[in-house]
Amino acid sequence: MTTEGFSTEHWLVIVIVFLLVCMLIVIAVYIAKTNSKLRKSYKDLAEAKESLSLALEASHDGIFEYNLITKEIIHSPSMYQMFGLEKSHEFETDEWWQSHIILEDAKAILDIVQLCKDGTIDEYDKVFRIIPDGKTLYYVRTRGKVMRDNNGKPLKLYGTHSNVTELKEAQNSLVKLNENLHQMVQAETEKRLAQEKLLVQQSKMAMMGEMIGAIAHQWRQPLNSLGIAIQDVEYAYEYGEL
Repeated sequence: MTTEGFSTEHWLVIVIVFLLVCMLIVIAVYIAKTNSKLRKSYKDLAEAKESLSLALEASHDGIFEYNLITKEIIHSPSMYQMFGLEKSHEFETDEWWQSHIILEDAKAILDIVQLCKDGTIDEYDKVFRIIPDGKTLYYVRTRGKVMRDNNGKPLKLYGTHSNVTELKEAQNSLVKLNENLHQMVQAETEKRLAQEKLLVQQSKMAMMGEMIGAIAHQWRQPLNSLGIAIQDVEYAYEYGEL
């Protein structure tokens, strides 16, 4: 016993309780700080998500997730807005996309997906044509990246779809304009060459005419003299001078 009437065991219990209280206080402070950081992280994440959502809405791009194993597709709402479609289960299937994408482009997309599954590529950037409503042709730029598991096995594709119809139509119009311009230049060049050939031919003919005129002029005087001489012979014959 101590002088205050407490045994060693009592002091030991007090010290342990004190230490436990201190530990609880430290844990409580740590939890409070952690919760504060988590709340801030959740707030930052929500703000980032909202910013990303607004950016995608402004750009009119759609986000998709494609499961390489189950072939399940998940799209953001902006994907439906891009094509003016109502949300439906069919839109989330492989079959819907393959039946609406232009056949040539659908084969190219399938080849890209297979390369992703084989691990040959990790990302891609491709433009394909699609008629989602059976009437209107869209040009869509798709960009995606492969997500793999810890063993490197491809699991999913994450990416975006962008409507580039106006851009592609402008490019196609520019190509046609260049082709028409080339044809016009070629036709005008051929026309000018033909005109130049005609001018050269006319020039040759004019030179030939001048040369014939000069020759005729040179021969005119001897011929006149010969004509006069013939006439003199005729008169001389008549008058018996020959």
